[in-house]
Amino acid sequence: MDCIPMLLFCFISFLIVRTATPTDTINTAQFIRDGDTIVSAGGTYELGFFSPGKSKNRYLGIWYGKISVQTAVWVANRETPLNDSSGVVNLTNQGLLVLLNRSGSIIWSSNTSTPTRNPVAQLLDSGNLVVKEEGDNNMENSLWQSSDYPGNTLLPGMKVGRNIITGMDWHLTSWKSPEDPSRGNTDNCERYALCGANGICSINNSPVCNCLNGFVPKVPRDWDKTDWSSGCVRKTALNCSRDGFRKLRGLKMPETRKSWFNRSMNLEECKNTCLKNCSCTAYTNLDIRDGGSGCLLWFNDLIDMRTFLQNEQDIFIRMAASELDNGGSAKANTKSKVKKMIIVSSVLSTGILFVGLCLVLCVWKKKQQKNRKMTGNLQRRSNNKDLKEELELPFFNMDALACATNNFSVSNKLGQGGFGPVYKGTLTDGREIAVKRLSKNSRQGLDEFKNEVKHIVKLQHRNLVRLLGCCIERDENMLVYELLPNKSLDFYIFDETPSLLLDWSKRYNIINGIARGLLYLHQDSRLRIIHRDLKTSNILLDSEMNPKISDFGLARSFGENETEANTNKVAGTYGYISPEYANYGLYSLKSDVFSFGVLVLEIVGGYRNRGFRHPDHHLNLIGHAWILFKQGRPLELAAGSKVETPYLSEVLRSIHVGLLCVQENPEDRPNMSYVVLMLGNEDELPQPKQPGFFTERDLVEASYSSSERKPPSANVCSISVLEAR
Repeated sequence: MDCIPMLLFCFISFLIVRTATPTDTINTAQFIRDGDTIVSAGGTYELGFFSPGKSKNRYLGIWYGKISVQTAVWVANRETPLNDSSGVVNLTNQGLLVLLNRSGSIIWSSNTSTPTRNPVAQLLDSGNLVVKEEGDNNMENSLWQSSDYPGNTLLPGMKVGRNIITGMDWHLTSWKSPEDPSRGNTDNCERYALCGANGICSINNSPVCNCLNGFVPKVPRDWDKTDWSSGCVRKTALNCSRDGFRKLRGLKMPETRKSWFNRSMNLEECKNTCLKNCSCTAYTNLDIRDGGSGCLLWFNDLIDMRTFLQNEQDIFIRMAASELDNGGSAKANTKSKVKKMIIVSSVLSTGILFVGLCLVLCVWKKKQQKNRKMTGNLQRRSNNKDLKEELELPFFNMDALACATNNFSVSNKLGQGGFGPVYKGTLTDGREIAVKRLSKNSRQGLDEFKNEVKHIVKLQHRNLVRLLGCCIERDENMLVYELLPNKSLDFYIFDETPSLLLDWSKRYNIINGIARGLLYLHQDSRLRIIHRDLKTSNILLDSEMNPKISDFGLARSFGENETEANTNKVAGTYGYISPEYANYGLYSLKSDVFSFGVLVLEIVGGYRNRGFRHPDHHLNLIGHAWILFKQGRPLELAAGSKVETPYLSEVLRSIHVGLLCVQENPEDRPNMSYVVLMLGNEDELPQPKQPGFFTERDLVEASYSSSERKPPSANVCSISVLEAR
């Protein structure tokens, strides 16, 4: 009996030591609550919950561990703060880091794209938080890392720039204030030397980088890929004794690391000093106040310039004589030319006036015939010019795309949608592409073309199709995408022979990939985007059968405080549209959730929702799944998929999640963060309520119902539902 107190003391001491000893790693059985932290092995960095400045909001972040004043270097939920200390961080069995609030809702997740068996999350002494396979110390194999999502602080090992192969874009974004870490006002032109040597960045142009007048890209092929780091070189080499200067205004001055200044010189003396030094490339006033004074000289290349309309300071850039407006001519020659021009102008003016009077009658007769054609051409050119200025992505030459697709040969045609035909092509640099060509009688117009580009150009995720550029030339409007060799999902799941290529593990990976892509659109992208046309034909498959969401022609973006919107023209595809959208024109994030639920049931069952037939009833696929679920026979839905025994629990969970997503009331449907969580763990799921549109008759009546079925406050909508696109 005397041993019991001693054993109890030893056990409590062990717990105290375990609690007090800091750790740099958590696994799936551990949590980080508000007040808990993990510390990197050397104590350099610490991760936990904090409140910046005087703010009462709580954020999950990383800060310096050895500095007395708490200094955050990375914030996870910078756009979605917690308003109390109830936050909990958990690592799921699928390798997802998730941040939960008091109600258990996910407000941030790491969006890990590759599942693993034994995941751990570790805070490194570099300040990088990584999710990896337990025991694997090769950081190149990490599943997710915070350094790929920098905030306002650049830590050693972090990258800034763009990976032209994967499309990953790394850039810093400021905090709104010391109390608010959400993204502040920054733009790409603020990135140091974005356009390289002798390049100039203009945030309102597309592309944003151009060479100074008289300069050309050093590596044109890189510039075509929007990699401007190689900069620009002169068209014409300098000749020290005959060079002149070109004046520019409205620019941010180049960096001054390789510069020289003198406070006492005036601008003319500054110019002469620059002319005498063959290495001098530009000059300006050192101080622009009170008319300007002092001298500032640059040597060698000019770095980090951008348009800056508020700056009225002049900069004079050294140019070869042949590049200048005066062609390097002497003043005497200039005066002589002016006199000759006056004489010639006088003679020409008289002659032109006489000839013009003779031609007036002829021109007037033909004016009416040409007016319409000219107006149309000018309008088309104006629209194309405005559109190019509006869109922020690379532009492809029409001839280059014709060459890549064998002049849009039928043998290169991949498919046909509402937008128009899609062609396979190969660019001169070897890249394989898919070209969507807007047909003249397309049901999608220029507005949807612009809408797709505006949305997808700002998105980067492994489960979204990557847009490489577009072509707006002549009468053509085309989109250029990465080529996904395995076509679209509908090609496999609705055809008995190709469906054999999709075993259950591939189908489950596709379901999870679509969910992660949709979560990115709804929560993690710079815009909160509703796709509005999620369906099997808009899910493309890469070489490893990973899914990528495509076709953003109907997408809409939401502001921070918006949760739903309405429209008088409903557009989408039968079988996937949610009840509230079809009936009343109301769409929200939950509209996409409904479409996702339909997709899940189609992937599991191998049948289309619309047009589904069964000898025992007249329900669609949703209704069939609902009946089987209520009768305790949900696995019969997957009878055609030949699911092996070890995967039956995943099949049951997928059907259950699918039915939760297609519930009639949008408030009952889960958000996509909860969907990802439900698919990734084995917790008990809530029971679904009756689905919406579970018969074909309901869908038809909803599309063409009388006003009696709608509440008095509902909009009267016109239905523009697309059969296939």
